[in-house]
Amino acid sequence: MNLLEQVVLPLSLMPGVGLMIMSTVNLSIYLSQEIQVLLQQTLLEQALTLKKIQQLKRLNQSLFCLYASAGAFLSASISSLFEDLSWLTRWGISMGVLTWLIALVLLIVFASKAIQIRQHQFQSRLQDRQISD
Repeated sequence: MNLLEQVVLPLSLMPGVGLMIMSTVNLSIYLSQEIQVLLQQTLLEQALTLKKIQQLKRLNQSLFCLYASAGAFLSASISSLFEDLSWLTRWGISMGVLTWLIALVLLIVFASKAIQIRQHQFQSRLQDRQISD
C-alpha cells in the first residue's frame, strides 16, 4: 500500500464517524430535553425518568466511543506519514474500528430499549386516560 493510500484510508472513514456523532448528539439533546420536561411534571413517573436517564448515559458512552474512534483514525492517518510509526497506523485503525463497533452495539441497545420505554410510556398514558374517564 503506498503512502497516499495509507493516509486516505483512515480519513475516508471519518465522515461516517462524524455523521454518527452528529446524529447521536441530536438524540442526546432531545432525550435531555425530554428528561427535563419529565422532571418538571408534578406527577413524576420515577421509573420512566430513571430509564430515560440510563438511556442518556448509554448515548454518552457511545459518543465517547465515537470520539475515540475519530481520534484513533486521525492518529492512524498522521502516523502513516512516518515510516517508523507503521505500528501506530495499524494500531490506530484497529482501535478506531473496535471503538466504532462498541459504539454501534451501544446504539443498537439504545434503540431497542428506546422502543420498549416509548411503548411503556404510551401504555401508561393510555391507562391514565381510561382511569380518568
